[in-house]
Amino acid sequence: MAGRQSYMGYGGWLLSHGLDYFGRDRDSNYMMEHPEDSDFFIKRNITYAVSYQKAFKNWANITSDNGWVKIYEYERFECWKYIPNSTQI
Repeated sequence: MAGRQSYMGYGGWLLSHGLDYFGRDRDSNYMMEHPEDSDFFIKRNITYAVSYQKAFKNWANITSDNGWVKIYEYERFECWKYIPNSTQI
């Protein structure tokens, strides 16, 4: 996602920049399993999620009621944007 800060990415890059790779890896796994936990994403200021080869299996049944809207899908990639509803603001 051009111009945005990445929360999780290539482990070597995270480690070489002094970021907590293991903590972020744990968080990333949690996010893949619990897309409905909007507070988790809000706390970390995460508004976009990109999945490679449908790695986020639990996101298959996500609806806009959870705040996530799929904005892009092409072969191996999917991208969601978090759009909080009025009850989450």
